[in-house]
Amino acid sequence: MAFFYNVVPFGLRLDVVRLGALLLAFLCCASWARAEDKKSSNVEPIQEFSADVVRKGAKDNNGTSRGRMYVGRDGVRTEGERMGQSVWMIFRPREKRMWMLSPTTKEYTESEGLDIARPPLPDEPESPCRKDRRFVCREMGVQSVGGRETRLWDISLRSDQGGVKPYGRMWVDRLLRIAVRELYVDGLEVTLENIRIEPQAGALFEVPEGFKKVQPASVAGGTENK
Repeated sequence: MAFFYNVVPFGLRLDVVRLGALLLAFLCCASWARAEDKKSSNVEPIQEFSADVVRKGAKDNNGTSRGRMYVGRDGVRTEGERMGQSVWMIFRPREKRMWMLSPTTKEYTESEGLDIARPPLPDEPESPCRKDRRFVCREMGVQSVGGRETRLWDISLRSDQGGVKPYGRMWVDRLLRIAVRELYVDGLEVTLENIRIEPQAGALFEVPEGFKKVQPASVAGGTENK
């Protein structure tokens, strides 16, 4: 699951493409339309929440890694690790801006002009389930995950030889409109835990005071910019 830019399509992990919305550092799940904008009846309300992101099947941390994510009216923030270092990412969809921060070095990079949007879910028109014939997506009914009501989707792939093979499953929270659990045939599992639905402080989606802006190679394991 991940907050992500539209340049990385929702879902289905064929090379860089992943089916769900959970992958830390690319996840994006709300519309961020301004609260005062009532012109469109299709605007989704912003459901503010925070959660732990647990990824099992990772190569380090004994196969399990943990992160944190916050979704608010001002954007999305994820906290995790990259190349052994703590990395925060802040997404500001209205401004088409993303910041990547290193709390260890107190440095950050900035990317602008990004089209940031919630990844489409399996039953939505822009989903690969609807647009790409390789994907066979079946809704399997309602299940509870961590006490939350979800709809389970089973995803399979059509092979070039005409057969169908399992790919993964995702559990979509009916209120949050994101996958709160994903399980893939290669053993990778990503889950949102300890979900708290509550307003998020605006300061979470700003660069903290004392951080220095640097070039992209300087953050999260790159070469320091002098």
